[in-house]
Amino acid sequence: MSRLAIIYESIYPNQRQSIRLRPTPEPLPGQVQVKIHATAVNPIFDYGKFVTTFPTVLGTDAAGEVMKIGSDVAHFRYNSQGDTSNGDKATFQQYCLADADIACKIPSALDYDSASTIPVAAVTAAAALYDLCLGLTAPWVPGGEGLYQGRSLVVLARSSSVGSYAIQLAALSGFRVVTTSSRGHTPYLQSIGASVVVDRSSPALVADIEAAAGGDVEYLLDAISSPETLRAAIEIVKPGGRIARVLRTEESTETAARKKGVQMRFAHGSSHTYPDFNKAFWKAMESYLERGVIKPNRAKVLPGGLRAWEAAYELHRSGQVSGEKIVLRPQETVD
Repeated sequence: MSRLAIIYESIYPNQRQSIRLRPTPEPLPGQVQVKIHATAVNPIFDYGKFVTTFPTVLGTDAAGEVMKIGSDVAHFRYNSQGDTSNGDKATFQQYCLADADIACKIPSALDYDSASTIPVAAVTAAAALYDLCLGLTAPWVPGGEGLYQGRSLVVLARSSSVGSYAIQLAALSGFRVVTTSSRGHTPYLQSIGASVVVDRSSPALVADIEAAAGGDVEYLLDAISSPETLRAAIEIVKPGGRIARVLRTEESTETAARKKGVQMRFAHGSSHTYPDFNKAFWKAMESYLERGVIKPNRAKVLPGGLRAWEAAYELHRSGQVSGEKIVLRPQETVD
């Protein structure tokens, strides 16, 4: 049997995408076949980052219902991260495969749209904060939850998806979280764990963040990682401190960090890149969602199923996405 998928033949600005039927993949041992009810949109795919082979299916964030299982896998509603190096595991389609050990059950009270916002952004935040970048002890390690009580950590967030999950994970680790955003998002960021929200448009941004942190800043996660925010990050962090960034950067920025004696590391938001780390993360995420200590991003669902993909990317290109995640419902796609 075949199901509908977005087939990518080239990327922006010379897009050649179409909605076509492709064979429904069958699960191998350790995998599950998922009927995708919601898939979140990551703007990196619009510009072709990480895509090397065409034609392909893209998409990495989804939530849905397990329809078939491979060996030794229990049945569950799931959310997980797809793998765009394997079209069968990508999420811009009606059915996909997922590796069961980097997926998690979602609580019955959590809707598919909200759950689909979790995977890439939350994995990137975890990779940035813990063993892989800043080197902090993860909260799912015995004794890790609340370990950093009384210490400050800065997240340059601007209400981004990665920033929102970083704030929640850092708060779970016990940090007093200082973040940045426009004033309109302050109540939301405080509701998910930010202790202080500094106005990102402040002409004295660096001084404001340093004052809010109450002392030298040792740890900073830049969830935006533009040249502008990384320059501010280097200025904020003390010599010997650490910065995690989520995008590639210019050599001049790396040089400035080294000159000050600041470590700067790149966080990759792929569960498949660091499977051992992320297996533990996904196992813990199930309990975090049940407890309500991690809350999904706010979802904005576009009508039209997969056919809304172009409208979704245009919203990102025009800067109209702020404080929410664009979500498509593949099962609503009309052939």
